[in-house]
Amino acid sequence: MIGIGVVGAGNWGPNIIRNFSSIDSCILISVCDIDSEKLKKVKEKYPAIEITNSFEELLKNKEIDAVAIASTPSTHFSLAKKALIARKHVFCEKPFTLSFAESEELVKIAKEKNLTLMVGHTFMYAPAVNKLKQLIDSKKLGEIYYIYIRRLNLGLFQKDTNVLWDLAPHDISIVLFLLNSKPVSVSAIGYSHIIKGVEDVAFINIKFENGIFCNIHDSWLDPYKVRETVVVGSKQMAVFDDTEPLKKIKVFERSVDKHDSYESFGEFQLSYNYGDVHIPKIASGEPLKLELEHFVECVNSKKIPSSNGSFASNVVRIIEAAQKSIKSNGLEVKL
Repeated sequence: MIGIGVVGAGNWGPNIIRNFSSIDSCILISVCDIDSEKLKKVKEKYPAIEITNSFEELLKNKEIDAVAIASTPSTHFSLAKKALIARKHVFCEKPFTLSFAESEELVKIAKEKNLTLMVGHTFMYAPAVNKLKQLIDSKKLGEIYYIYIRRLNLGLFQKDTNVLWDLAPHDISIVLFLLNSKPVSVSAIGYSHIIKGVEDVAFINIKFENGIFCNIHDSWLDPYKVRETVVVGSKQMAVFDDTEPLKKIKVFERSVDKHDSYESFGEFQLSYNYGDVHIPKIASGEPLKLELEHFVECVNSKKIPSSNGSFASNVVRIIEAAQKSIKSNGLEVKL
């Protein structure tokens, strides 16, 4: 049984606590937070779990083999580093860190100490996203032309990050997972409307080695909640709508064919193909629980996690490049 300690009992923390407490192959030992009121609520719901305000105390607990970090993003690096040095396996919520250099340092420490380091890119474990990847890998969509992702909402503004660091990790991890191709450049524009210097809307462009282009639109200032990923292929097009309770993926039999056998411009022709719309069956399962089960499995088997430190470090590198591009008025940044 893997002993788990969780740091952070607010925001996303309760979801992590709930799921770890329901996984048979691990035991949740302790929860740490600086807010005693939050810890009191944890204790009321899970009486057997230890609570503490001291992270150092949690690290000294020999029953704890792994630490899950669900604190504010600005604390991720320091907490993860202390946990790794204390020889604890680490699961860290996104964003991994707030700089590529910090991410790489954590990856290096985990490798030196032979510890599992995994980051919470939950969508990589979502059945709908995995179905989308199957469609791409099987070539059912044909040659992929481009992908665009929209993650929009009215709020919630974060205390220590902008919309890039808050929302873009989801979208970048999705596209890296789907394409399995090396990103080569990033350009972005962003604007601060509410809090000076804190971007609340951003548009990110990523070019990949295989020629595919991705556009990401993230916003805290939108009238509608949108969670949409669109994959445009030469044979079919697929839409993943995470706001849909059941019909999360729709595959459109729509494409455009060009006829090259013409002698003059007047004979130039395109064929527009309109077919059926398919709704594929998607496996059930809460993505967060699937993700945490994967973490426990990797700790037990020494298997490399899908969203390992190196993968997450690449996500941070792209966000850092996007931030640099925004400060340079949209200049393309090579990776």
